[in-house]
Amino acid sequence: MKKLMCLLLVVTLGLSSMLCAEETEGKANKESERKVQKLIDDGLADNQAEITAAAALLSAAQKDALIKENSKGTWPVVLNIFVGYGVGSWVEGDKVGGLVGSIGDGVTELGAIISYSAGYIASFQVASRAASTSDSSVTYEDIIRPGLIGYAIGTAFAVLNVGVYIFQIVRGATYPGNYNKLLETTVRGDGNKEISFDFTPSIQFDKDNNAQLALACQMKF
Repeated sequence: MKKLMCLLLVVTLGLSSMLCAEETEGKANKESERKVQKLIDDGLADNQAEITAAAALLSAAQKDALIKENSKGTWPVVLNIFVGYGVGSWVEGDKVGGLVGSIGDGVTELGAIISYSAGYIASFQVASRAASTSDSSVTYEDIIRPGLIGYAIGTAFAVLNVGVYIFQIVRGATYPGNYNKLLETTVRGDGNKEISFDFTPSIQFDKDNNAQLALACQMKF
């Protein structure tokens, strides 16, 4: 009877220890998951090492859930196409693309408007003076010439604006894929690395000239 009681006591204590260990491990995993999520929110590229270290404590299912939750879609590129000013990049969380789009569109469009306006005003003033003095010797070339510099600068700004527009489309389309790839690599850590073993047999001779067979193992990762 005493042996049975002792056995039951040992089993009960063992089960209790296992349950406590599982509960502690579950809490630790949840804490690690929250830490990884916060690091991702603070900046994936800036916290790669910390994210990989914290994610090492997570299960494969938890890693998959984090990757799925934080992956980015490509739909915001539509905003870059039809709205511009880096709006789509800001929605994607791409600060570089957002700044280039916002500043690039703003500067080039404003520069084009000001330059074309200055060229038009310069040509208009020549035409107005010719009309007020009834000077018939003033030709079309004379009217256009003062505004050529403004028109040329305005055209340069317009070309730059097209370049900024193309950049926004390309950046908006490629950024999500690059981000998602970095996210998966960072969260999974060494899980994505392939480990291989290379076994190489060799024959060695000792000082008595006795042959010995050796097997060298090299691990690649």
